[in-house]
Amino acid sequence: MPASTLSGEMSDWGRFDSEFLVRDIAYSSGSGHLFVLTGADPLYPNALLVLDPATSGLITGITLAPGAETVTPSEDGSRAYVTYERGHLVVDVSLEDPEVLRTIDLGGWYLAGDRRAVDLAVQPGHPGTIAVAMVAGSNDPVGVAIFDDGVQRTNIAGLYSSAAEFIEWIDDDTIIGTRHQVSLTFMELQVTPEGANTVRFLQERTDDLPRGLHYRFTYHSGRLYLPSGLVVDYPTLEVLDSNELGDLLFPDPRNGLIYRMVSTQYSTTFRGFEAEGKRQVGSAEFPGVAYPTKVVVTGDGLAVMHPIPGKLVDRGLTLVGPGVVRASGAPTNLRSRSIDSGVFLEWDPPADADTAGVAGYLVLVIRVGELAPIQTLSTSDTSITVSGLPNGIDFRIVVRPVGPGGNGLENQIFARANPTRAERPAGYRLLEADGTVYAFGDATSLGDATPLDSSVRAVAMDSTRTSAGYSILLSDGEVLSFGDAVDSGDARDIMLDPGERWTSISVAQAGPGYWLFTNRGRVVGFGDAHQRGDLLDLDLAGEIVASVATPSGSGYYMLGADGGVFTFGDAVYHGSIPEVLPGRSLDCPVVGLVPTPTGEGYWLVACDGGVFSFGDAYFVGSLPGISVRPNRPVNGLVSFGSGYIMVAEDGGAFVFGNSPFFGSLGANPPDTPVVGISPFFLP
Repeated sequence: MPASTLSGEMSDWGRFDSEFLVRDIAYSSGSGHLFVLTGADPLYPNALLVLDPATSGLITGITLAPGAETVTPSEDGSRAYVTYERGHLVVDVSLEDPEVLRTIDLGGWYLAGDRRAVDLAVQPGHPGTIAVAMVAGSNDPVGVAIFDDGVQRTNIAGLYSSAAEFIEWIDDDTIIGTRHQVSLTFMELQVTPEGANTVRFLQERTDDLPRGLHYRFTYHSGRLYLPSGLVVDYPTLEVLDSNELGDLLFPDPRNGLIYRMVSTQYSTTFRGFEAEGKRQVGSAEFPGVAYPTKVVVTGDGLAVMHPIPGKLVDRGLTLVGPGVVRASGAPTNLRSRSIDSGVFLEWDPPADADTAGVAGYLVLVIRVGELAPIQTLSTSDTSITVSGLPNGIDFRIVVRPVGPGGNGLENQIFARANPTRAERPAGYRLLEADGTVYAFGDATSLGDATPLDSSVRAVAMDSTRTSAGYSILLSDGEVLSFGDAVDSGDARDIMLDPGERWTSISVAQAGPGYWLFTNRGRVVGFGDAHQRGDLLDLDLAGEIVASVATPSGSGYYMLGADGGVFTFGDAVYHGSIPEVLPGRSLDCPVVGLVPTPTGEGYWLVACDGGVFSFGDAYFVGSLPGISVRPNRPVNGLVSFGSGYIMVAEDGGAFVFGNSPFFGSLGANPPDTPVVGISPFFLP
């Protein structure tokens, strides 16, 4: 809702537009109406206006006698009570019959000298019952009186030394009164059908504060009392400029924020803070609203009473909305895809994007290990291409929502630019447990891991980005590199837990290095392969049977024996076997996971050759689907062209998709099991 200033021409308000000056404002949450008490001078008639705060439209207007000072509506908005600066009376206005005004005479009340009503509260659920706080002489406190439908119930509530200047009716039995001294002093009046008694002072400690108290604010002391009893102190929240006035604190029940108002002669800013952490999470500035004297939270905005520009002694009214908007939460499901000299990013909007008014996103690209961003981008979409990045360098990319409440919470991802690998499959290599490498198609063997000690076996292999090299992981943690694969270290000095063993290797695609994985979820990175987390602290349902890096090299997946998928870094979770088949076990356990080339999905393969597709992984076939039962269990799967190729322990290879078949060892199985397969692509 745009700002609507109601201090100038108001021809739509008929006879109520003359000599307009706002004297008080109040809001009824039950009816959603704003009550505005107007009047230019105590000698001229007042008007009580009932407005729709969303449209500024007049619902009804009532002419009152001169000298009206405050207005307080009932909870349901059916009645309004108007106090007068001079005299001993309160005017009771029924909105059901606004032409009939009832006067409540305070003249017979205790200490009938020079006194006046300073605050009024309506009992919740009882629009005809009110409590009136009185002062005498030069604002000396007197006490509180209670009236039922204009008839005084109590003679006095409170003593001279403990009477209240501000009151709030919490429930049927409790009225809270405050005295506005150097620090607020609370007193509680226990209300009974016979009257009000049991005055009790409440110390300024959290456990002693009334739980039902909506709020009390102070100027300059920076202290706020919340419904939970929490005392919020902001004595050093920030240093104000010399031309700013601030420290008006009040809560917004719609979003749970505390507002701090800071005003200059040109504008007013409401800054929203979290009550517990005092972290600023939103703000809203309203030009032309200077030095407000009262602020009321309405259903979808704020009603601000303030001096009229150029007439500082007069007061106008501005309806603004939606007030301080809480900055949004973080974008979710942030994911990346590496491209040559860049990264493509996608994300989902924050859950509260609509209510927070998210209009776009700020994207910061920061080199890992540095603080300042090398690129700052903005977009109104939920995706962006970051270009001009050096290949093979890790970047931390931060995405922040932007809206009227300021920047929202951020999400971040680690990513790197990689040249796109050629997608023309031309062969593959198989690894036997004795260390022998077999090549098919245009692939060639660049070296074997043989001969091996009898206690050591080859357990996995992976090729470089160019596929002109590969690295082989041995069971003792040693890594052997061939072709353009770079030796970046090994894990022979790492002590594994009992029953733990090395199972997988993934070569970094943008620089020298690789990750090593164990069946317990341990991850060790070498070279440019950075550790993104592990599973050692989890009590796993079963062993980790496969682990593989994402195509970008900025994250990795782990696969449990039950088909559970664990993601780290920029690896995105797209589902798992327990999720799609809850409570069921597979005929043959899953043994492998392979991400798609985009990183937006993955395939899982079971030991019988069954394939499960998630995300953008396109199902192109399985062994059970073509009624083939492998002679030995399937133990590996790799992305291959537009599909995938799987390998069994006897060296049998099975291609699905449009890529050619280049042969296998199935007709002539080797002496030891085949433990890995690595694709070969032509440049």
